[in-house]
Amino acid sequence: MKRHLTDRFCAGAKPRDGEIQTDYFDTQVSGLALRVTQNGHRSWTFHCTLGGKRKRLTFGTYPTVSLSAARTRADEARAAIAEGRDPSLAATETLRHICELYMARDGAKLRSAKWRKSALERHV
Repeated sequence: MKRHLTDRFCAGAKPRDGEIQTDYFDTQVSGLALRVTQNGHRSWTFHCTLGGKRKRLTFGTYPTVSLSAARTRADEARAAIAEGRDPSLAATETLRHICELYMARDGAKLRSAKWRKSALERHV
């Protein structure tokens, strides 16, 4: 269902009668939706096509991620797709970069540097 999303609507949104969850798509930013469940959980999703396949990205929960922040993230994801990058990999690349900076800065000072480095390589 498409509608102009506002903070007031997002705060009081409920799923349609008889549905477990409902996606309310924003008319201002194409592909951005507020997913509302029966339990009252609200999360931001972005629907796009990447490499010929439909993909859904989740940006976080409302009100932790505001409407304006969700719109900004959707615009950034759309820009990444236009450049040919997968927007879902941006967080992984950023986390990997942070881990590398951490090990370069503090790795030599730690007794457990080898263990931490191997754990970060395994999980990131």
